[in-house]
Amino acid sequence: MGCELDQRIALRRALDIASAAYTEAMRSYGLLQGTITAVHALAEANLDRLFAGDAAGQRDDKH
Repeated sequence: MGCELDQRIALRRALDIASAAYTEAMRSYGLLQGTITAVHALAEANLDRLFAGDAAGQRDDKH
């Protein structure tokens, strides 16, 4: 369980770094802040669905 938690923390940090890089790239490209915020919201929703599906699959595997 501890290793799994460490992996999730590492993944979350990697996603945060990638998110910051994309934010800066979108800003440098000239996208409006509202557009950047909308893109982030859509990406977060996609990741939430992905992680929720992954967690459900892991629960199913243990039963």
